[in-house]
Amino acid sequence: MSDSYSSIAENYDYIFPLNPLQKMFLTSRIPSGKNISVLDLGCGTGSLAIALAEEEDYNIVGIDNDPNMIDVAQSKVKGKNPVFLVEDMTKVQRSFKAESFDAIYSFGNSLVHLSNPDDIENLFQTAKTLLKPGGKFLGQIINYRRIFDKMVTGLPTIDNEHISFERGYQFTGPGEPLYFKTRLLTKKDGKILENKEVLYPLLPEEALFFLENAGFYDIDLYGAFNGDGLLSDSYSFIFVAR
Repeated sequence: MSDSYSSIAENYDYIFPLNPLQKMFLTSRIPSGKNISVLDLGCGTGSLAIALAEEEDYNIVGIDNDPNMIDVAQSKVKGKNPVFLVEDMTKVQRSFKAESFDAIYSFGNSLVHLSNPDDIENLFQTAKTLLKPGGKFLGQIINYRRIFDKMVTGLPTIDNEHISFERGYQFTGPGEPLYFKTRLLTKKDGKILENKEVLYPLLPEEALFFLENAGFYDIDLYGAFNGDGLLSDSYSFIFVAR
C-alpha cells in the first residue's frame, strides 16, 4: 500500500464510511457467534470489523500494512474485540496457524493493491490454508472487466462536508499494470494530497482461475452487495468461495 493511504488515515472514515450492505452481505453468509473466527484482510480503519464484532459477536482479527490505519482502528475499539494488527497481506501466514478461521474477507478493492498476479494467487492459496474445513473466503474489488471494456478513466468523486476525493485511471496496455491517481482535498484546512500508484487490474476470470487453483471449488460470483449477479458492466466484482 502506498504512502497516500497513511496520509489519508485520519480522513479515511469520511472517504469510505461503513457500508451497511457490506455487513449484511457478510452476516447472511457467515453464522454469528463468539465461536466464529473471522479475518479481515486490508481492514483500513476497522469500521466493518468493529460493526461485525459488536453486532454479530464474531471473534475478529483485522490486518493492514499501514500503521496509521491500525492506530485509528485501535482507537475505535471499545473492548478486546476486534484485534487489529499491522501485517502485510503477502506475509499473513507468519501470524496465524493453519485452519484458524471460519471466514476470511477482503473488501474495498484491497486485493488489487498487491500489484502483481503472483502475490494475489499466493494470497488465495494462503487463505485456503488459514480457513477451517468448509470455511469461506469472500472478496470484493472493482470490476476491471467493465473498466477495460468501457475504457473508464475515473471513478465517481466522493464529496461531502469534510472531503473531496477524486480517483482516476491511467491505462498502459493489456496485461499491464494500471495506474491509479487520486486527489484528496480536506475542506477544514484546504490541504490537497495527490498520489499515483500501481494496481494489478484483476479480472473476474483470472480471479476464478486463482481460486480454483487454490482449492476453492464452490464459488459464487456477484456484481453488488445486494446480491445481484455478476454482469460485464457490474460496478463491483464479488466472490464467495468455499
